[in-house]
Amino acid sequence: MKLTRAALIGAFCLSGLLSGCSATFTGRVAVKGSEPFTYLAIETLEHGELKITGKLAPEIRSRYQGRVLTVEGTIRSQGAGPGFPGSLDVIRIIDIQ
Repeated sequence: MKLTRAALIGAFCLSGLLSGCSATFTGRVAVKGSEPFTYLAIETLEHGELKITGKLAPEIRSRYQGRVLTVEGTIRSQGAGPGFPGSLDVIRIIDIQ
């Protein structure tokens, strides 16, 4: 039983579903929302839309809008529905397409 529970926690961590677990995310970067309530987001197939936060957010906003990025990051919060995405604290940029 303990091994199964540990395996499940590891799987959720790797998929980025648990807060505090680092994982990779690939998707198109865009600024979403209407002024003055805009936010930077990455649209992923696995997790939907995630708001980009962290030290790299200004660089991503200024240089990579419209590009497909693969980033490493940590989900800080889950989304609460349309217009209220979960947040992704980006640690590093892995690939730019």
